[in-house]
Amino acid sequence: MHERLAESAGRLKNNIFCYVTVACLLVMLYVVLLQGGGAIAGCNVAVIGLMLLNFIIAITCLWREMQQAPFSLAQVHWVFYATFFSIAPASQYLTNIWPWGIAPTDSELIIANIIVLIWGIIFQALRHALNCKRPICEHNIGEEVENGTCIKLDDRNSSAVTFVALIAFVTTVCVTGIGNLVFRTEAAIQFESTAVGLFMSVFPRGIMVAAAIGMLANFIQSRNYPIKTLFVVSFTIITCLPTALARFNVAAIYLGILIVISNKLRTTKGLYIFLLTGGLIVAYPILDAFKYVNSSDSVETILGAIAKCVSAGYSTPNYDAYSILIWGLRYIEDFGITYGAQLLGALLFFIPRSIWNGKPIPTGQLIFETYQYPFTDISCPLPCEGLMNFGLLGSAVFALIYALLTYYLDRKNWSNDSRSKPSAWSICIKMYYPVLLSLSFYMLRGALMNTMTFVGGYLAAFMAIALLISATSRKPEEVDELGHEDVKSN
Repeated sequence: MHERLAESAGRLKNNIFCYVTVACLLVMLYVVLLQGGGAIAGCNVAVIGLMLLNFIIAITCLWREMQQAPFSLAQVHWVFYATFFSIAPASQYLTNIWPWGIAPTDSELIIANIIVLIWGIIFQALRHALNCKRPICEHNIGEEVENGTCIKLDDRNSSAVTFVALIAFVTTVCVTGIGNLVFRTEAAIQFESTAVGLFMSVFPRGIMVAAAIGMLANFIQSRNYPIKTLFVVSFTIITCLPTALARFNVAAIYLGILIVISNKLRTTKGLYIFLLTGGLIVAYPILDAFKYVNSSDSVETILGAIAKCVSAGYSTPNYDAYSILIWGLRYIEDFGITYGAQLLGALLFFIPRSIWNGKPIPTGQLIFETYQYPFTDISCPLPCEGLMNFGLLGSAVFALIYALLTYYLDRKNWSNDSRSKPSAWSICIKMYYPVLLSLSFYMLRGALMNTMTFVGGYLAAFMAIALLISATSRKPEEVDELGHEDVKSN
């Protein structure tokens, strides 16, 4: 009896944040249903039933994924799925308040729910099949974290990383302006070429974030190079203030750094995804307010903007993924699919329009420009991207591809590289993965062409730092000759 109680207590302790995360999502749904209680009686049973079915699938699959590893891209996917494809649309349906003024019919809602359902089933089926064959984490979690996420630096490559981070810091300050690093609304230098704008904004910040994560990962393990680490982290914080960046960027950078420095976060099941869910409830609406204020506004104005964003709930464009899916269905009905043109534009995002005159615009922008909306900076979730490119088959293929990519990256992160000198790609993944977790949330919301700018730009930056570390690292025999008597003071 005592052994059984002890076993139950141990299981509860190991999964406490898993339970809390699921409880948070259940409470979010309960509040939505409670607020719309009077409208439920008049709802279409198929519509609300499919929304609840999608939520149940999301919660069930999220729980299974949380048992596989402390955090993963699949877990982020299911939190997005539950929030943006079930909770938010249920709230919008029950209150009849939809982002961007759309008034969907019951048949459109049923079709949208079925598309979401198909996406979820395909994603989970492939992930489950791959996990049964080769789990993303085959060893003890603690051992994986201790040995598998470390970046080992020496005096040579740590100096090289610090120097490159300094160049990136100066570049960012010169481009943005020292006085324009606090608020998102402050002016910055504009570039005619999107490719040049990408290089001059995303890439330098990515370099600093990659350098900070590499230096911190090394310092956490060996306590080497504290001064260099402090400099690099300071560069990153100064140029990446939370009030000056988009919300996905804030989560990507700071939750990524938190994963690197917190052993508890790297080893506790459900803790990361709990923080992400909490951020959706609290930080997501608060940080949205900083799109509408600047340094000249009073404290009262800023607090008023925050209160307005928090009180708006799920009716704002912040939760428009489901609505855009319906817009996509209407576009296809009126104009047909794009036969891969949008996907090609996203994959070749780095080619300037001055070279490619017919380069597609982001999918959300395409939809809203076609229907002559004045505001066209619109998201477009991945299932809708698949639909717009190749119809229902495209959405299914996108789900398959996304499941494969997330499985590969999850497994790559949680596996050990036993080589004495890991490849640059292995180093890149170890550093990039903590940042990619939150970036993947942004990619799921879309639009794909916009997200590829950041996902691809950051990947290029992290790969550059990984190549630098690999190219400038000392050979094992050089380290043995030098010894380690002076490294901790650098």
